[in-house]
Amino acid sequence: MNKPQKIHAAIIDGDIRARERLQQLLKFFDSVEITALASDGITAVHTIARQKPDVVFIDVELAGMTGFEVIAALRRQKVSTRFIIVTENERYAIKALRNAASDYLIKPVDIEELKNALGKQSV
Repeated sequence: MNKPQKIHAAIIDGDIRARERLQQLLKFFDSVEITALASDGITAVHTIARQKPDVVFIDVELAGMTGFEVIAALRRQKVSTRFIIVTENERYAIKALRNAASDYLIKPVDIEELKNALGKQSV
């Protein structure tokens, strides 16, 4: 019997508490392995382009570049990673979906909403 393939995930957030909370929540999902962390947009672009995780949880408000600018830069590089916007501000929801984010989560992230977002990932 084959083991299900792991979903490789990256967490991009300038708030260490938010990163740590999401890391803790993702530990409940055996299928998810966190392979990258970053706290600013520029590091995020380099890290994601190099590691090509399956899914990236990314805040909108980052130092250096916004989350939307990170997504745009990676799309220009033809990186096909799925992005889930994680932010405190609901006003970004429509822009997130227009910018090819696959989902949108409000902080603090609820585990059921996280489960639903991960369920949409087809890896």
